[in-house]
Amino acid sequence: ELTREALRRLDKGGGGGGDSAARRAAAALTIPTAYEAHDAYPREVKYTQTFVDQKNEAVLVPVFGTLVPFHISTIKNVTRSEEGQFTYLRINFNPPGQGLNAPKDAQPLMEKLKLSDSVREITLKARDPRNLNTTHRLIKEVRTRAMRQNKEVEEKRGLVAQEPLRMSGGGRVHRLRDVNMRPHPSGRKSQGVLELHQNGVRYTSNKGERVDLTFKNMRNCFFQPAQKEHIVLIHFHLHDGIMIGKKKHQDVQFYVEVIEMSQALDQGRRGDGDELEEEQRERALRNRMNQEFQSFAKKLEEQSGEIEFDIPYRELGFNGMANKTTSFIMPTVNALVELIEPPWLVVNIADIEIVHFERIVFGLKAFDLVVVFKDFNRDPVLARARALARRVRVRAPRRFAHRVGAGRHAALG
Repeated sequence: ELTREALRRLDKGGGGGGDSAARRAAAALTIPTAYEAHDAYPREVKYTQTFVDQKNEAVLVPVFGTLVPFHISTIKNVTRSEEGQFTYLRINFNPPGQGLNAPKDAQPLMEKLKLSDSVREITLKARDPRNLNTTHRLIKEVRTRAMRQNKEVEEKRGLVAQEPLRMSGGGRVHRLRDVNMRPHPSGRKSQGVLELHQNGVRYTSNKGERVDLTFKNMRNCFFQPAQKEHIVLIHFHLHDGIMIGKKKHQDVQFYVEVIEMSQALDQGRRGDGDELEEEQRERALRNRMNQEFQSFAKKLEEQSGEIEFDIPYRELGFNGMANKTTSFIMPTVNALVELIEPPWLVVNIADIEIVHFERIVFGLKAFDLVVVFKDFNRDPVLARARALARRVRVRAPRRFAHRVGAGRHAALG
């Protein structure tokens, strides 16, 4: 039945919701055009020299006495070299359908251009290097600027406007002070204050940056106390990503370090009494911060009326490499998470189609776990190299999900 349902979704258009946005964008994409007509050329051009039009993001190259414009998105790279008394400028072009503005799935555009001729490279030679040197520098500058602008547009694509944050009135505002935020609003680590308001939370850093999160945009909320880790944290996994700095993020985390990660070696030799006193201070700080974060989570649940915080089950956790490093992955009631080392892992159980165990062979001490999502346009999650003795604990969340609810256990069945 699971296979038949997956085949029905594939027949309807791939995974969870018809054609993907990338495929539709590729079908609607047109060939980049620098100028609509010959009259639009800049007046200061010379028909025997190259010219870079920074306003229209085009490079005009003389070919048989005629200036031929090339849009900056069609240029792959440019190199300059000197041999004897000549200076050479080589411009390499992208294949048809590729470039700065091309989507990931450019197959429709490739089909449109497959019968057309294309230029792969152009090499220019001159005795006077001044114009070619200027062209080389301007092409790099215009291309860098176009790449940056294209990246910003890509980051802002799909953004959903949040409702305004309604500030709390004259009553007492519940706050967490001296907390850190990840990702950092200004790109650098800084502390700030997290405040609870009528329909969301606001983080204000010491530098004045503000980040607002509304209750309606919170899909998952996690509270992870500091037990064997060096931080206590509150983590929000959002429905729709928000812009923090110049990038779009779907996960926002607030934390406090309860253990110093580094220690100066020139402080002199310490005795057993100093180490015991330091351990007691760290234990008291850990207990106090755990209590403050838990109290803030309870206040947020009461304020929203719908949000419930999940706490990871440490006894059911296992070591796995879902990203580039090995980390400790733990299940919660609604998700499978790793919240200590970014990039974080948050896999909602409701989004899972099937969980597949690989390399379970007699004689091997490790196996792989592959999570396939209901949306087949989304890449599967692969967690590698787990100890075979942990297989029973990996299966435990499935039995727990059976007890939680009828709709939740089907995703792991």
